[in-house]
Amino acid sequence: MGETAAGIPGADEHNPGRIADDMSDKTGKTMEAGAYVLGAIGATLEVARTAPALVFSRTAAVALPLLTVAVGPITSLMGVGLTKALERSHSTSARRDAVLVAVGLFLIAMYFVVKTMGITFASPSSGRLYTTAGPWIAIMSGTIVGVAFALVAEYYTGFPPARRMASARRIVRIAVGVETATIPLLLTGVGIFISYRFSGLYGIGISAVGMLATVGMTMLISA
Repeated sequence: MGETAAGIPGADEHNPGRIADDMSDKTGKTMEAGAYVLGAIGATLEVARTAPALVFSRTAAVALPLLTVAVGPITSLMGVGLTKALERSHSTSARRDAVLVAVGLFLIAMYFVVKTMGITFASPSSGRLYTTAGPWIAIMSGTIVGVAFALVAEYYTGFPPARRMASARRIVRIAVGVETATIPLLLTGVGIFISYRFSGLYGIGISAVGMLATVGMTMLISA
């Protein structure tokens, strides 16, 4: 665990060497997660921009993913600033409250963006007409599912599930592991259904963009 420093054993959490190692590991993991997220945002953005250009010629539909990605970081930065203010009053739930506020601001801003752009289109296969509210509902579904992912991760890395796994037989520990995979899968299915219901295939793409636009804040819950 490291050598003794300043009279503090290497196994002690106050040892300077151990603190430096922990900080280095945390920084590396955060940068790795950020790299994966950045790659996912790029791939999702290209799909969301290309799909409407191939299916129906609407400049606004192609531009909406770009605007979504532009608005997301702005509200996320506002949430980061709010986190510092909330930590002074109640540090236990400051990050969660800041994330919810940032997501709320993002959805409000995107409502006016989508309403201003006035995107309406018909499905090439079925001829069904999708209204202006459809893309916003798709963005909202993806954003809410992303927040739910973070809340699920926060719960299953917390004390209650850990206590269940520590004091139970192996089959119970396996069941807890299955729960951690099943719940996000069900949430993904619900998000896809809602997005497709209100905005077709385009809705699925823009929903994923909405999920990733505020991922900087949603990751803060389980960080």
